[in-house]
Amino acid sequence: MNLLIGHKVSFALLLSVSLVLIASMGCSHISNPQGWSGGVIVDDALIMGSMDGQVLSINPENGRQNWPPVKIRVEEKEENKRAVYGTPAIYENIVFVASYDGKLQAFALHDGRLLESEPVANEFVGGPVFSQGRLFVGSSDGIMHAYDVDVNGQTVILEKAWEFSVEASIWSTAAVEDNLLVFSSLDHNVYALDAKSGKELWKFQTGAAVAANPVLHKGNVYVGSFDSVFYSIDAFSGDENWIIDGNNF
Repeated sequence: MNLLIGHKVSFALLLSVSLVLIASMGCSHISNPQGWSGGVIVDDALIMGSMDGQVLSINPENGRQNWPPVKIRVEEKEENKRAVYGTPAIYENIVFVASYDGKLQAFALHDGRLLESEPVANEFVGGPVFSQGRLFVGSSDGIMHAYDVDVNGQTVILEKAWEFSVEASIWSTAAVEDNLLVFSSLDHNVYALDAKSGKELWKFQTGAAVAANPVLHKGNVYVGSFDSVFYSIDAFSGDENWIIDGNNF
């Protein structure tokens, strides 16, 4: 198992940033995704994607590139989908990227060489996440995909485990802990699934679309919605613990 080292952000800061974003954006309009992906750090590499469709490996100590940026390959008719919005995931020294053109891409961590490119969906906005050798990623066609991943040297094999459909796009990156998978959707709901079977455990309805990545921590789910409310939800029952209403600020 690879050790992924990320910058730790306090819960208070996470809460503050989420509320500011929700309050400023409102719930009446959701535009196309913009900007850089998040980054993930492993050893001496900060791996991230860009809106112009490049995957980069940067030394976090000095900002130098570990290898030249790799440009996502897209078909000519999908040139406008050359983008990476979701944070990459690292598994067995392989960089996994969900690109905006709906492909799961696998690159060698040490040199950026493309190892696999699997067409999966129409569009990906959120990033992939791993648990126990299984990759989870949601797509804009409203499907949460689960793939079992086998890495043999530089060979990457993706085998579909299950898929789960919802009523609108999934822009969030799922959170997973043990056998619990949690994600949000633009259909106003937060979902919890059994990570092994894909069976729905519960569904929590908010007042508007949810594009934020849920945080799963100590048996609770934390997420903000475009209704300007930040929610704490019991991760096992799906019941509301508490809310903070940004409309009252």
